[in-house]
Amino acid sequence: MNICLINLPRFEVHRPPLALATLSALCADEGFDYSCVDFSLKIWQELPKDFHDIDDFCITKQIEPEVKLRLQELIDDTVNEILSNDPESKFVMSLLSTWSHPVCELFCESIRAHCNNQILIGGGGLVDKQWTMSMLKNNEIDFFIIGEGEITFKKFLRGETTAPGLNNFFPEQIDKLDEYCVIPDYRKLPLADYPYLGNNPDLYITASRGCVRNCGYCDINHHWKKYRYRSAKLVAQEMITQYERHGIEEFFFTDSLVNGSLKVFEELCDNLIDYKKQNPKVNFKWRGQYIFRPKHQVPEGHFKKMVDAGVQYLIIGLETFSDRVRFDMDKKHTSADAEWHLEMFKKHGISCQLLMLTGWVTETEEDHKDTLSMFSRLQKYVASGTITGIELGSTLYVLDYTPVMAKAEQYGLSFINDNKWLWQAKCNPKLTVPERIRRRIETHYEAMKYYWPITRSHYRLSAIKKSFLQGVEGIQQQN
Repeated sequence: MNICLINLPRFEVHRPPLALATLSALCADEGFDYSCVDFSLKIWQELPKDFHDIDDFCITKQIEPEVKLRLQELIDDTVNEILSNDPESKFVMSLLSTWSHPVCELFCESIRAHCNNQILIGGGGLVDKQWTMSMLKNNEIDFFIIGEGEITFKKFLRGETTAPGLNNFFPEQIDKLDEYCVIPDYRKLPLADYPYLGNNPDLYITASRGCVRNCGYCDINHHWKKYRYRSAKLVAQEMITQYERHGIEEFFFTDSLVNGSLKVFEELCDNLIDYKKQNPKVNFKWRGQYIFRPKHQVPEGHFKKMVDAGVQYLIIGLETFSDRVRFDMDKKHTSADAEWHLEMFKKHGISCQLLMLTGWVTETEEDHKDTLSMFSRLQKYVASGTITGIELGSTLYVLDYTPVMAKAEQYGLSFINDNKWLWQAKCNPKLTVPERIRRRIETHYEAMKYYWPITRSHYRLSAIKKSFLQGVEGIQQQN
C-alpha cells in the first residue's frame, strides 16, 4: 500500500514544501512506500495562465467557471494517476493555512468520486475547527491530524485510529524535539523544477517551535504552549545532510525567531563554521526571522560569527519607533538597541527587512510622530543596502487568543460588525478607524519620501482600502 503525500495550495512555489519532506521521512522510518505530489507546483507547471486566478480562489473562494473546470480536470487527472500507480493508495494532504480549504474540498470530492480510499488532512489549515469537523462529519475525509505530526502521524501509519490530535483537538506537544524530529527527505520531490527566487536553490528548515516572546498582537503562544528548540548539532546536521544529498547550500528558517535561544543560535554558528573549515568549498547562506535584543546581550563578536556561519538576510519585527508602544506590545528592546544592530549589520554586511505595525491600541499622535521620524533617521541604512525592504502592514488586526484580545475589557475594545480590523478602544478614543488609516497612509508617504523599498505595497494598500470601505459601511449601519 502506498501513502500519497499531497501539498495543496495556497502555497508559494519558490521552495519545496517542508511538510511533504518531513512526512516522507516519517513514512520511510515506518517502512511505508510513499509518493509525493506538490499540487501547487503542478498548477504552476500545467496551468500557468490560471495560476494567479487559482491563488485568488484560495483567498476569495470566487473563480470563473472555465478556470474552475480546468482546475477540476487537473485534480481528476492527478487522482487518476495516483490510483493507477496503486489503487489502494491512502491520500494524505497538507494544508498550510485556511486558504487551502477551497482546493482541498475539490480534491476530496474527486477522490470520493473515484474510490473509497482513506483521506487524511493535516496542517495549519485545520485551525478552523468548524470547517474541519464539517469535513469529517460529511465523510469528505476519514481523519485529520492536529499538532505535531512526528508523534500522531506515526501512530496513524501504525493503524491507530484514536490518539491525541487524531480526529480531536487535544494534541500532544513534543518537549524534547531531538528525540522525535527527523531530517526532511526531499528525494522524491523534483527539486530542479521549482522556480527559486534567488540564483541558487534553497530549502526551508525549522530549528524551534513556539516563540520566546509573547508580543501583544501575536497568537503563536496559543498554538505552541511552550518554546522548544532542537540542538544546534542536529540542526547543523540537517543542513549538512541536504548539502551532501542535493548540493543545497542556502536555507530559509521558518522559526518565529532564529535567535530565540541565543545560546543555541551561537552553537549553531559554531557548528557550521567548524564544518566549513573542514570543507572550504561549502558556502552556506541562510535567512530567517530575528529579534533585536538589548545591546548588552550581543557583543560585536556575535555579528562576525553570524557572517562566518552564513547569515545573509534577516527579517525583524521593529513594529514602531516609539519605545513606549513597543514595550506596551511586550517587545523587549529599544530603538537605540535597534540602531546598534543596524550599525553592526552595516559593518559586517548583513542585510535585513523591517516589519512595522501602525495603530497599536495605545498609540498616540506623539508615538506616531516618533515612527515617522525613523524614515529620515535610519535612511542611511537604506542607502547602504543594510535595510533592503520594509513591510508596513495593514494596521492592527485583533486576532483571537492574543494578549491584546485577552485585555479587551481592560482596553475597552469593541468591534464594528464583529470585524477584528474595525476596532475601537475606550482607553484611546482618538485612535478611530479613520485615524488609524490616516496614520498608515502617512507612514507610507513618509517611507516613499526617503526612498525606502516597501514590500507588498500594492497588496497592503488594497487591504487598507477594503478595511476603509468596510468601516464606512459599518458606521453607516450603526447610524
